[in-house]
Amino acid sequence: MLLSACMITKNEALTLRKCLESLQGIADEVVLVDTGSSDETVAIAQEFGCKVYTYKWNHDFAAARNESLRHATGDFILVIDADEYLDAREKVGLRDFLAKTDAEGIFVISKSYLGSLTHLTSAVPIRVLRLFRNGHFYTGAIHEQIAESILKTGKPVVSYDLTLHHLGYTDEFLARRAKTTRNTALLEAELHRDPQNVFQRSNLIVEYMLQKDWVKAERLAEKTWHDIKSTPPSLWPNFTPRIALNWMTILWERGKKDAALRTGQEAIYFFPWYTDLKRRYATFLMLHHQIARAIDILMECRAQGDVKPGLIESIEGSGTYFAAYDLGVAWALLGDDLQARRWFLQAFQENTAFEAAISPLIMLAPNDPQFLYEHFEKRIWDTHTYGNYAEAYAIIGFAQAKEVVSRAVQACGETETTHRAAMALLVNEGEGPLSNYAQLHPADITWLLLGIYKLEQGDQEGAHIALQKAGPRGHYLLHLHQLFQSDQQATWSLLPIARDLIAMRAERFLRAHLHTAQDVDSAWLLLKYSPLKHLLFEVEWQGHSVWQYEMNALRALQQKQYDQTAIWLKKARAVQPTVTQTVMECNLHWAQQDQQAARKSLLAGKKIFPHSELLKHLSALLYTKTDPIQVMKKLRNGTSR
Repeated sequence: MLLSACMITKNEALTLRKCLESLQGIADEVVLVDTGSSDETVAIAQEFGCKVYTYKWNHDFAAARNESLRHATGDFILVIDADEYLDAREKVGLRDFLAKTDAEGIFVISKSYLGSLTHLTSAVPIRVLRLFRNGHFYTGAIHEQIAESILKTGKPVVSYDLTLHHLGYTDEFLARRAKTTRNTALLEAELHRDPQNVFQRSNLIVEYMLQKDWVKAERLAEKTWHDIKSTPPSLWPNFTPRIALNWMTILWERGKKDAALRTGQEAIYFFPWYTDLKRRYATFLMLHHQIARAIDILMECRAQGDVKPGLIESIEGSGTYFAAYDLGVAWALLGDDLQARRWFLQAFQENTAFEAAISPLIMLAPNDPQFLYEHFEKRIWDTHTYGNYAEAYAIIGFAQAKEVVSRAVQACGETETTHRAAMALLVNEGEGPLSNYAQLHPADITWLLLGIYKLEQGDQEGAHIALQKAGPRGHYLLHLHQLFQSDQQATWSLLPIARDLIAMRAERFLRAHLHTAQDVDSAWLLLKYSPLKHLLFEVEWQGHSVWQYEMNALRALQQKQYDQTAIWLKKARAVQPTVTQTVMECNLHWAQQDQQAARKSLLAGKKIFPHSELLKHLSALLYTKTDPIQVMKKLRNGTSR
């Protein structure tokens, strides 16, 4: 027998069927150890022919896992949870791979989805050791580990691109299981028994972070990091880099940004190979107005590649496609869309299932249906990415958008992104088609979009009716509407509804309230690469970030208020020089008929940003190319004066 799939369960009826369906044709047997289900879990498992065993829960995950391993008869074991399922495309070649490999352990990808099941906000892919030869057992009551047992054999450990899609960290599952509360209680009990257990300390730090209890997280992380550093580096546990990364993150969240960056520098000195750490450090540098330095760090990540399989779990793509995407964001912040497009494209090419890259990439692409189909759509196989592609395509209004959305629905089914795409196509047709669509496809997202449209048109009563049916985000928007009626300057969060406002072209709403959104910096990229990007310079910003100074300068420049433009540019440059500032300075000097000053500004910008493609393009426009042969002829003829 080649492969046994092993899992432990308790009340997993909601997701177990999808998990077991994904294992059909891949696993020769499924060993399921149930720890006390009161729902249909056991009946579903028996329906699928699983080998079902009962086990009295003793608050020890390793013991429960090992009970399942003891009953496995396959040469290899895949450890999977009931809230996970195998990627349909990637699992196809698994059995052939296992039949040929000499590996003792195999890292696969656990892709944990965050947000609501109906509104997934992000996905975090982590390389985990879940596939290994029979004969190994777990240790640790919680966050159980098996890597050390496998690596002690000295036999090969490799990676295989098999994704386990994990739903356990979505809002619905966290609320249903009180997962973080349960984990925290178990870990605190474990540490009460063994206060010096650094591994479980590191896990408790993570649980505090998930609960956003930054005070407890800081207290425990500071002590743990101090205790580790008081011992020789040769004695540091293999997961020390993760502790350092989390300590840096906690300091940042606590507002201690300089301390966070110092910690990041120190940690990189100790662990220069850990690209997860470098990438997070680069993110904080960008947020701290040190974008050029962040680009250097991200290029180091690219040169190193992803972390090699070993004792520490790592984020898939930190040295490849994630780093490429972050470079795209960095160049977008600097104002060079040519370089940004290059890196977003690189991210997509390295992982065509990387949904974050596809939206800005399509927004920067040419309106050429054949080109877009050949280079993007035909290569997309991931349903989330396909939905994002169709949504971006429809929102920007490219040719043949209706056909693209139809193909996405055929491939992915009806999802939040395909509904958003379909309704974005109907915005210009008016309320009737939008209302008909919402009635034919009743869902939180369709009522939300209809409510936004009605609100934008001034139909407050109709908006209220639609938003009441739209679930939590609809109720949130209703709350905002009531709040703004009493206080136009009230602060609010844009990100939860940003894509929906963009899809419905909610210009009036955003023009009135964008300046008070407390998370506008986080939503900036969505707005920059959207049909509503003009709002960024139409709004009068208070100027708490570089791009806000720059947008104020752009508005002043368009209004030919040149003195005011220079003032805003000076304020922006004092915080962080950018490509955008160089381009606007050149435009300002050019508008004032001072070509020499424009060229001087360009040269200064190219010295700061030698890799800027936009400045190279601007240089070609500002400098007239001269034919050297013609110059020599003029010199010989004495006509060069």
